[in-house]
Amino acid sequence: MRRDPQKVAWAILLASFFAFCTLAASIPLTIRWWIITATTSHDATLEVISGTVLVRVRGMPPDVGVTSQREIPEGSVIRTDANSKALLTFFDDSRVTIFPGSEVRLIKVRSPSFALSPRSNEIALEQNAGRIRVGPALPTSRLTDWRVSTPHSQISLSEGSYSVMVSNEASEIAVRRGEATVEAEGQTTILPPGKRVVVALGEGPSDLLPAAHNLIINGDFSRGLSGWRTYPTQGQEGVEGGEAELTTLEGREVLRLYRRGEEGVHTEAGIIQEVDQDVSDYLSLQLRLDVRVNSHSLGGGGYLSSEYPVIVRIDYEDEYGSAAHWYHGFYCQNAQNNPTLNGEGIRCGVWYPYEESNLLEILEPSPFYIRSVQIYASGWNYESLVAEIGVLVE
Repeated sequence: MRRDPQKVAWAILLASFFAFCTLAASIPLTIRWWIITATTSHDATLEVISGTVLVRVRGMPPDVGVTSQREIPEGSVIRTDANSKALLTFFDDSRVTIFPGSEVRLIKVRSPSFALSPRSNEIALEQNAGRIRVGPALPTSRLTDWRVSTPHSQISLSEGSYSVMVSNEASEIAVRRGEATVEAEGQTTILPPGKRVVVALGEGPSDLLPAAHNLIINGDFSRGLSGWRTYPTQGQEGVEGGEAELTTLEGREVLRLYRRGEEGVHTEAGIIQEVDQDVSDYLSLQLRLDVRVNSHSLGGGGYLSSEYPVIVRIDYEDEYGSAAHWYHGFYCQNAQNNPTLNGEGIRCGVWYPYEESNLLEILEPSPFYIRSVQIYASGWNYESLVAEIGVLVE
């Protein structure tokens, strides 16, 4: 150093210059990176609509029951039982309705920390069970990247209205308004309004289906009477009752309601399915079935308009939890000129496709929760057939 101090000075000067240049470039770039990538976590507002909702906050003790309103941070798990329902509201005014029997985890609820950031807001949920209605809000100053993950799929959502249902076997995604991108097993499907897809465990998205969802399980009897429970009722001890059984007719499985015995004795025979579904979120509730009455000895609807050879009955609750029911009967002769309130005459021995357009608009009080659907015959002697039962909600 003593022999050549000039070289040392130049080395120090050049090193300092390079350090200065590095800092001059890296500091603004680091600041820019921070401005672009920094995010702020937001709480969501949980509002309990009914019952008690269980909430587990990440890092906190076990589930806490919530009965009114609470702020929920990222990482929280929300669970509803069979009698509870909740509404989540997010910082961008997006909303999620959580229906009974559901579990949802808040994975990410974030927005950029700085207005200069070009990045989108992020809201990500994990749904493990039940049904939710997702309503991403219309973007204002910044778009929101909306995602829902289920055990079977990854779903990206634009502004709109969507239903996501999750069971052990599959996830079902329906679009009322907007557009969804559904990914599963390396396959991607774009879901437009009025359509839905089903993603089964270990499979890709199904073909596009109508958005209407059938609350009835095995309504075509392709799996026998799975999902249904049969019941015969006889009026007097020792009197032969009616029968409800499946038979194959014209290439499809149909329900046969049959009784041949002593006349003038009231009997019933039919099947019932426990539906247990909240329908408060749906806009349409349609009933469909094919009916054929071959014969019946008691005319019309009987003396009280309550005995038809085919009756479809829906038991439900209104928004206050009060029990109610609706029924509609079918007959093909009325020799005794009996009353036919809530009944409809059809031709004997001819299939009749029945469809009730929208029970949500017709019934008073309006259904809030469907308990069960019952198909049965009531009267003296009868032979009737029923097929393709559906209660479609959308």
